[in-house]
Amino acid sequence: MLALFPLNFANFNMLFSALESYALGPEVIDLIGIVTVIYLVLALVATPVAAVSLRHHQVA
Repeated sequence: MLALFPLNFANFNMLFSALESYALGPEVIDLIGIVTVIYLVLALVATPVAAVSLRHHQVA
């Protein structure tokens, strides 16, 4: 689980040498794939939240 944090994800030696995989139902995804999925979901969730927050702070 700690391999999913940005500090560990930036360490490419660990990323490519770690033999970790994560099961999502019947699918098994390697470490690079699951990190990509997690950060894509995080970006998709954070973008609308940031846009709403920005609209509240804009000066008319």
